[in-house]
Amino acid sequence: MEGFVHPIQWYGIVMARVMARFALGIRTLFADRIGNAPVGFKIAVYMLGSAVCFSITTAIIRHISADLVPLEIAFFRSLFGVLVLAPWLWRHGFSALKTEHIGLHILRGLVGGVAMLAWFYALSVIPLAKAVALSFTTPLLATIAAVVILGELV
Repeated sequence: MEGFVHPIQWYGIVMARVMARFALGIRTLFADRIGNAPVGFKIAVYMLGSAVCFSITTAIIRHISADLVPLEIAFFRSLFGVLVLAPWLWRHGFSALKTEHIGLHILRGLVGGVAMLAWFYALSVIPLAKAVALSFTTPLLATIAAVVILGELV
């Protein structure tokens, strides 16, 4: 049936968002256990937790992309992100998002949205291993862009 979203797909979308938020909030979950640990150990734990969560998220997105188009996946990912941030926005209001460079902020949002759609599309059309391998070129491309666009010295 066209347009029907199976409950497992909803679960996949929700879990993808939860895992991404877990990667960002891992510090609060392990604060008691690693609170007095050396900084290097904390960084390693955070990076490992983040890598695991983003790997799970990527696998879930790959799985649900068989039935949903990348635009739908990105929409629900963003919707759940807004729902997670809603209590913070309720408490602090939109004034917490104030910026003096609104044009750059909008540009950053547009570029981020296009990048998310491109990533979800890539996950849906090429093998997962190849997509992840290609994503490892990001630091190289960012370095080249920094030199060309920003005039950075490398």
